[in-house]
Amino acid sequence: AVLGDPLRSAWFAFPALKAHEKRLRGRRIEAIAPRGKALLTRFDNGWTLYTHNQLYGTWSIAASGERPETGRSLRVALETDRSAILLYSASDVEMWRSDEIERHPFLA
Repeated sequence: AVLGDPLRSAWFAFPALKAHEKRLRGRRIEAIAPRGKALLTRFDNGWTLYTHNQLYGTWSIAASGERPETGRSLRVALETDRSAILLYSASDVEMWRSDEIERHPFLA
């Protein structure tokens, strides 16, 4: 839904990730790869978003600008001109340098 298209916006619910919102605007997602219940979203600027769904996390796809009605808490929104991928209810969300992601405790 968003692979290869420039991001119009990136939004994170967690204050520690807010600085990455500006860094990701205009960047492209190069790959999205599952690793167990974790998902690695690699960007073309050398950063990778690590998310772990735990028991309740779920990703959704929506049209750009749309947010489906849900009782879940939005944690991440990555949006292009056409589509958005939205992560709800997960609490394990981190940005890692792509060349260091394999050091993440869950992945190591």
